[in-house]
Amino acid sequence: MLAHAGFEVHEAADGAEGLRLARSLRPDVVLLDLLLPHVDGWTIASQLKADPAMAQTRVIAFSATAYPKDRARALEVGCDAFLTKPADLRSLVALVRRALANEPTTRAPEAPR
Repeated sequence: MLAHAGFEVHEAADGAEGLRLARSLRPDVVLLDLLLPHVDGWTIASQLKADPAMAQTRVIAFSATAYPKDRARALEVGCDAFLTKPADLRSLVALVRRALANEPTTRAPEAPR
């Protein structure tokens, strides 16, 4: 969806690969699932934000996990925003654009499904 919207996109098969890829590419925005094999998204967000070279990278949690406690934990470990899957293309693209423009991206918690 993001590539079709004109963004350069890199994908990782699991959390460990995603962390390595983020550290080597130093993207402006990381779109991060929380439930990943090998290294979960909460750990990745925490490690990226603790790394001085990556601390300014905007991290968007993008997950099917819609529980308020998971959303709160994602924001606590450093995610700049949280978007629940499935998301429509316009919402996803708008959130990434706000992140790239360094505009506020944190959204209020949604009610559990």
